[in-house]
Amino acid sequence: MIAQRYVCDILQPHVLPLMQRLPEAIFQQDNSRPHTARVSQYCLRSVTTLPWPARSLDLSPMEHIWDHLGRRVGHPTSLNELEAGLQQIWNEMSQDILHNLYGSMPDRIALCIRARGGSTGSVLTYACETWSLSRTDEHLMSIYERKILRSIFGGIQENGTLRRSNLELYRSYKESDIVNFVKIQRIKWAGNVIRINDDRTTKKVFNAQPIGTRRKGRSNLK
Repeated sequence: MIAQRYVCDILQPHVLPLMQRLPEAIFQQDNSRPHTARVSQYCLRSVTTLPWPARSLDLSPMEHIWDHLGRRVGHPTSLNELEAGLQQIWNEMSQDILHNLYGSMPDRIALCIRARGGSTGSVLTYACETWSLSRTDEHLMSIYERKILRSIFGGIQENGTLRRSNLELYRSYKESDIVNFVKIQRIKWAGNVIRINDDRTTKKVFNAQPIGTRRKGRSNLK
């Protein structure tokens, strides 16, 4: 779906009238391209929108409803048949499914925080099994992690100001910090390498012994 169609077919005829009837409501959508396009953001300029993690689409209960509909609809042979089938499944859907989805939100939010909002965990720590961290790297990663966690947990009101110490922050987080996370991933990867067959390239590199020594200084770039 392109952004202009999202505005004309969904936001203007359905979302905006609903939000006008519910002035204190907060609108939720994920970060797909039609949602974040300028024309969509301009259309929603008068609506309070819930900030959403960049890579956590599964947090939205609606994504699970789409999955339920997709698995139940079968293989329609025409657009009319598809529309009729989806409408029937929607009307027959048990309210227990919706209640269970809403009831699972606290656990899924906790998992999102544990995954560092998706982007922080999956991008920042991508391929961390092969990293060799210096003290400077560890320091910068910890600063970035605490910045993200403070945006999630907020501060504690104290003498008219908001504050939260690093210790209080990690107590609220209840998970290992990002530096320890990287070290744990390295240990897990080392265990996997040790267990694989000796004929695998990774195992051969792991067991190889360097021959000679590299000359001091920067290598020539040719």
